[in-house]
Order: sequence, then structure tokens, then C-alpha cells
Amino acid sequence: PSSAASDVYKRQLKASKKKLQRKAEAEKEVTVAMIKADAGVVASDRVVLDAFHAEDIYFRPLRERPVLTKADIQERKEWAEKYRSRSAEQWLKNPDAIIDNKHFPLFRDRVGRAEAARRLVRGGYRARGDSPETWLVKQKSSQKFPVKGVQVTAAVVAGKIRMWRYIGGASWCATEAAAMYKDMEKTLNKANPPKEAQPRHLWTILEDNDPTGYKSRAGCNAKSACKMTTLDLPRRSPDLNVLDYTLWHEINTRMRQQEANMGVNRKESVEAFKTRLRRVALTLPRGVVEKAVKDMRRRTQMLHSAKGGLFREAK
Repeated sequence: PSSAASDVYKRQLKASKKKLQRKAEAEKEVTVAMIKADAGVVASDRVVLDAFHAEDIYFRPLRERPVLTKADIQERKEWAEKYRSRSAEQWLKNPDAIIDNKHFPLFRDRVGRAEAARRLVRGGYRARGDSPETWLVKQKSSQKFPVKGVQVTAAVVAGKIRMWRYIGGASWCATEAAAMYKDMEKTLNKANPPKEAQPRHLWTILEDNDPTGYKSRAGCNAKSACKMTTLDLPRRSPDLNVLDYTLWHEINTRMRQQEANMGVNRKESVEAFKTRLRRVALTLPRGVVEKAVKDMRRRTQMLHSAKGGLFREAK
């Protein structure tokens, strides 16, 4: 076929690919044969795949992202419409705190540290069909590494992670949330001392819709007592919380960098690991944290352009 005809075929194939995959909604795989039949293109599978590869379209694993309902998309769309005009500097000034919870596995010995390091590796160069050598394999995400962990509630306040609170007891609950808000009030007051003859203002907290803690009766009562109001994130929106979209990863990366220099036989105690983890979090450079918070402007605008749907997060 002529070059012009090839371009037409490519457009038809791409349009059919998108239509069929959208219809399938990740419940079944769309094959090359299905795409060719829908597009009405007579060609070998190899020719179609080469056409896709020329435009960097390959068969890749599904992205692991929240699956949004229509109600979620509508909520995210409305949220984006409300906040898309905010500047990066406005995001730095308000909210007063951004909070989130995180589970950190306790990688305390050589085996655990090796597993932790593998989790950050994206891949490696290999030829198609190479055997799965051990040095190019990591554990499936569905498999759980046999190690205990700790739960943390952290808060970004005034351009830094300033609250790092280990969750006590068996698990996160309303009582833990209430105690956390009281600790956060102290953190906010310390980071933002009131000016003379000027009363404390109402604090604004960005948080998600966690019903177990943040939105529990005890949690809401504690916020009220601490003069806190909330800027609530839409449901299933980790792409709008700076801890989720940047800072947890930064902390894990810096922990792995430290562990790369540890002796093979070194084993940390639980308390030593927790102390190191807390130190890494609280000493994240202000520039790293502020840049991540400012990214809320770009993200909110992309969310608006996506009409509440998922958007490509990387720049």
C-alpha cells in the first residue's frame, strides 16, 4: 500500500484498538485479530504489530490504579472545577496540613533489605524469550513478603513533614485518629506561632474520606475541639495527596540508599528501624516537599482536562 494508505490503516487500527479496549473495560484481552477484524484491515499480525511498535504501542501490563466508578469520576470532576484556578503558591499556604496513613514493612536484615531494593527496580535489559534468570526476577506483587510492619500517620506542615506518628495498638481506629489530631494541633501551633494579640485561626486539613479514623465520630469531635476544618479529597484519589504521589516514594528511596551501604550481617532492631525511618521522613529537604506540594496545581488542572478521570501523572 502507499504511504498515505498506510497512514489511513494505522488510524483505523488505533481507533479500533481504543474502541475495543474501552468496551472490554479490562475484563478481557483484546487481540490483534479482533482489532484487524473491527478495522477491516487485511494484513498479517506481524504487519499490524510493526505498525503499533512504530508508534511505541506495545502489549504492556495493565497499570495498577484505582478503578473509578461514575460517581467517583463526577466527584473528582467537581473537585477539579472548584480548585483548578489555585496557584502553586496558594497550595503551599493552604491547607495548613496534608495527612495520610502508610504501612511500612520492617525490612531489618539482609534478606528483607534485598526484597525492599527489588521493589524499586523497574526492569532490566533482556532479549525476548530469555530464560527468567534470578537476577532479573522479583516477587509478584500478589505475594506477600513474610515480614511485619508499622503503620504511620504523617503530616506535611509548612513545607516539611513535621508530624510522624506511629500508630499504636492493634490497628488504625477512631481512638487513634482522635489522639492523632491532638498531636497535630501541637505540631501546627509550633510551626505557626500566633502573632501578638492575634487569636489562633481555624486550621484547614487536607485528608481523604477514611471512615475508620478521619471521618469517625471520635475523629470529627477531635477536629472540632482542635478548631480544624477539612479540605476533603475525592474518593479513590491518591493522585491528589502529596504523600501518596511523591513523598512516600521519596522516603522509601532514601531508606534503600542507606541500606545499600549496610553490612551483610547487620540486623536492625524494630526501634532502630523506626527511628531511622522517622529521621529520613522528617529530614526530607524542604525543596523536595514544596515542589511536590506545588505540583497540586498541575495535577488539578490535568484532572479537570480529564473530566474527573485518571490522568498521566508523570511529567
